[in-house]
Amino acid sequence: MLYCARCRTPVDSSARRCPNCKNTKLRAAAPEDSVLLHRADAYAAGLLESRLLEAGISCQIEPVSQGYSAHLSDPTALPTDRNLYVPFGSLEAAQAISAQLKQELDAAPASEETEAERPGFRRLLLETVSVVVFLLLIMAAVFSADAVANWIRSLLGF
Repeated sequence: MLYCARCRTPVDSSARRCPNCKNTKLRAAAPEDSVLLHRADAYAAGLLESRLLEAGISCQIEPVSQGYSAHLSDPTALPTDRNLYVPFGSLEAAQAISAQLKQELDAAPASEETEAERPGFRRLLLETVSVVVFLLLIMAAVFSADAVANWIRSLLGF
């Protein structure tokens, strides 16, 4: 197995260039090389990190936007997404743990929280109310300034 040091992914031994970043400087993968396990949201990345550490597998979590990532051109990448890296020697064990966690998360019942219980709903509601109040204040200021200008005109006889 070959290793691309630019995007930190394992590459098939017959490849002449990395399929992700098109780098031609491939080398033999060493067991301590940090390879991309996959991208996950912050919650799943935290769960996977704890599972990997319990299994004795070191891991590194980085934001997708940090450094070069093979997923930067992916339009589905979110600001909360994380890239998980593990040593090449532990890649198969980490993939098995990741697959097990994915099955557990998929099997977990969907939470039945209401709109008001969702994180961020209250903040969004507060921001919306703040914008409406701000617009009303601006309208009041404009109308009162217009009324004062008309009153001054009537005093001066214009």
